[in-house]
Amino acid sequence: MNSNTEKTEDINLIVNYPKKAINKLALPIIISYIFMMLNNIIDGIWVSGLGPHPLAAVGFVTPLFLALVGFANGLGAGANSLIARYIGAEDYKNAGNSAIHSIMLSIIVTIISTIIILIILKPLLLIMGAGEVISETMTYGSIVIGGIFSVFIPAMMAAIQITR
Repeated sequence: MNSNTEKTEDINLIVNYPKKAINKLALPIIISYIFMMLNNIIDGIWVSGLGPHPLAAVGFVTPLFLALVGFANGLGAGANSLIARYIGAEDYKNAGNSAIHSIMLSIIVTIISTIIILIILKPLLLIMGAGEVISETMTYGSIVIGGIFSVFIPAMMAAIQITR
């Protein structure tokens, strides 16, 4: 099947069957979130064998992690929208330029957000109520937040890849 036929079918699907198109687009996102949650569930199951304090640490850090995942996916969706508009206008030079800038933005945001969150992590966790388990929570949180680049960069790459 050639590229023009695929584009015509995709446009037909979006215009004539928007519910079907949304369901088709939603499935990869749902699967992605299931894997993200499975990561935290598996961490919780494994850590529960170490005792209640390490399990509480996972519970305090998981909402922060999921907020960052949402932020990364939002950046990816914005990049996808911009690139898709340029491709729709057949302005491939600006589409490529937008993709490059999106990757650079992702790297910069990852570095800055990691530094800021690591700086405010302890007060944030204390506000959330992690006083009794702050040591375990800081240890786990530092590792998770320190590795947040593994969420930001792939979110941007996936957004760029999805756009044809």
